[in-house]
Amino acid sequence: MAFIIENDITVSFAEYDDVISQDTRLFDSNEGLTDDVVETALIRATDRILNRVRASGWWRDYYTKRDSSTNYVTVADIPAVDPDKIQSRKDDFTELCVATAVAD
Repeated sequence: MAFIIENDITVSFAEYDDVISQDTRLFDSNEGLTDDVVETALIRATDRILNRVRASGWWRDYYTKRDSSTNYVTVADIPAVDPDKIQSRKDDFTELCVATAVAD
């Protein structure tokens, strides 16, 4: 399980091999699923996951409690989640990414 990193920026929490290892049945019935198609879906899934985390009340509370010196007027003032700072539970992010991509 590995993240896709391009130019030192994490663009996906999973890669093609992660999808294969979780569910090979998907590829048995869909011959057109190449690694490019799958990895594009994984990148979109990663974006959706990061957007959902950013929109959550948990992230807003966590971020504002960490930095009480800044005044946040709207939710848009809170920065996006930085996927490069994820240090633990990477396997969980990989599984979530695969499940999100497959569901879509």
